[in-house]
Amino acid sequence: ARQQELPGLVSDHIDRSLRLFERAGQVTPRLEPLWVRGRLARARAEHERARDVFEDCLRLARDVGRFEYQERALSGLVDLAKDAGNLREVDEHLATWASLTSPSESWPLAREHAARLLADDRAEQALAFLAGHTPKRAGDQAQWRGMLAVTYLRTGDLISARREVQALGTEAGEFNALARAALAMAEGTPETVRALLADSDQRARWSPQGQVEAASLMGESWLASGQPAQALPYLASALDEARRKAGSVQDQAGSIVG
Repeated sequence: ARQQELPGLVSDHIDRSLRLFERAGQVTPRLEPLWVRGRLARARAEHERARDVFEDCLRLARDVGRFEYQERALSGLVDLAKDAGNLREVDEHLATWASLTSPSESWPLAREHAARLLADDRAEQALAFLAGHTPKRAGDQAQWRGMLAVTYLRTGDLISARREVQALGTEAGEFNALARAALAMAEGTPETVRALLADSDQRARWSPQGQVEAASLMGESWLASGQPAQALPYLASALDEARRKAGSVQDQAGSIVG
C-alpha cells in the first residue's frame, strides 16, 4: 500500500516545493525537485515527460551555473536514451557531458563511456579505459569493480572476473547482482544464477536493460539445467523486450541483448 501511495506523495511534495520557490523568487532551489520529478517520471515509464523535465533541469542548471545538476540531468537523459535503445541519442548526451568535464574527474561519465564501448562489443577497449579511470570516491569503487568483472567476462577472462566479483563482497545492487550472475553462468553453476536473481520484486525495480539481462540469465540457467519448459517464459519475455527495443532503435551500430 505504501509503494502505491508513495509516487503520489512525492509528486505532491515536488509541486508544492516548486510553487513555494517560485513565489519566493528562488531559482537554484528548483533544481532538486525538478530532477526528482524526472526520476519519478522515468520510474513510472513516462518517458516523454521525463525527457522534458530533465531537459528543463539541464537548462536551469546551465543558467545558474550548477555543474552537479547539469551532470544529474544529463545522466537522466542518457538513461532514457538507453531505455529506448537509442544509441545515437546516448552519444549526443555523452558528448555534451564530456564538454563539461572529463572522465578522469567524473566517474558517472567514465562509467557511461565504458558502458557505451561494451554496447559496441569493444570489450578490450572498455577494459583499458576502465583500468585507466579508477574512481576517486570510495563509494564508487564497488560499481567500478562490477563493471570490470562484466568486462573481463566479455573478454573471456574468468579468473580476473572472479577476482573482481570477490572484491565486491555482498553489496546489493542491480549491476553487481548481474555481474555475479553472469560469472556464475560462465562458470557453469546455473543454480547460483537462480539464487542471485530469484527475487522477482527486486528485479522489477531494476532498469529495463537490467530486467532483460536478468530474464536472459534466468532462462539460460534453466536451459543449462535441462529444463527448457522453465526457461521458455524468461527467454520469451527477454526476446519480446529486445524486439521492442530494436523497433525503436535509430542507430543500429550497437548491440541489442541477444
